[in-house]
Amino acid sequence: DIYLDGMRITTSWWNYQRVEPYALERAEALRGPSSTLYGSTTTAGLVNLVSKRPRAEALHEVEVQYGSFNRKQIQTDHTGKISEDGRWLYRVIGVFRDSDYQTDYVKDNRVFFMPAVTWLPTDMTTWTVLANYQKDKTGSSTAFLPHSGTISFNPNGTIPINRFVGDPNYDLYQTETKSITSLFEHRFNDSLRVSVNARYQDVNGIYNTVYANSFFFGTDPYLDPARRTISRYVEAWNSHRQTFTSDSNAEVKFNTGPLSHKVLAGFDYRRMDETGTAGSKLDLTPFDLYSPVYTSVVPPVLSVLPELSQKQAGVYVQDQVKWGPLIGLFGLRHDRATSDLQGNPSPTDQ
Repeated sequence: DIYLDGMRITTSWWNYQRVEPYALERAEALRGPSSTLYGSTTTAGLVNLVSKRPRAEALHEVEVQYGSFNRKQIQTDHTGKISEDGRWLYRVIGVFRDSDYQTDYVKDNRVFFMPAVTWLPTDMTTWTVLANYQKDKTGSSTAFLPHSGTISFNPNGTIPINRFVGDPNYDLYQTETKSITSLFEHRFNDSLRVSVNARYQDVNGIYNTVYANSFFFGTDPYLDPARRTISRYVEAWNSHRQTFTSDSNAEVKFNTGPLSHKVLAGFDYRRMDETGTAGSKLDLTPFDLYSPVYTSVVPPVLSVLPELSQKQAGVYVQDQVKWGPLIGLFGLRHDRATSDLQGNPSPTDQ
């Protein structure tokens, strides 16, 4: 499970934001069960990614990269004071990448822009607002090639690792993400702190792909005796996903005799709504894996997918007790989750 600034990133098998590493301050790994604080996580733990925040110390950085597969990238980071008294701070991060991929005809392009503003009305209060725009444009790098010609013998030799099986004029894997995040914290004193964090995210995805029809378990997927040509699947997916996530909590520190307590209590909420279309078809036109000729495929007919709405709300409390060198952790949590698929007679609750 992946969290960004303490709030979960809602993922899917293809339409979700792929976090830009250059915009991160650090990555935190929480090992073991963390569901008391974070809800529906795995027993293995979770990863929390922390975004770069505005700083009072001025920083101006521009980096240029060039690498394999004609990779060209420019990234820049600027931060400092807006007002002379340091009550207003800013940060602007940008990334532009134009790159090919190890697979022919596949791009690995990215445009990323993240402006942020921090307001420090008092020495005890911090409010940061981060905006994010990201557009990734790539394609199908995995072709699902047959065993024969990759990991087992084929009389024509090994299929090149850079072989593209799709249609250069049709293949597209594109996600466009827009989000805004609010991070608020106020300390009443050294013992009491409250924080209110929220994020709204809008992700539009397009996935047009053509891949090898190699899923004949126990049989030969090749169409010809020479074991060169195969049929292909053509698929199209379109998705629009809107997500609102929030986490509000209060932390208080106090002592009871020899015991030191750090009590954290809070409420988190997440809602995701998704609409989209999809279609697929089998293209029986022989495609030569060893000497490909790229002709345009006929796109499949798209059908409207059922609208999906998911909600999750949880309350939690945790007490970290310290007695000398010993630390005990005690927690309680209650969640309610609802998944509603259009057309179902009733929502699914748990």
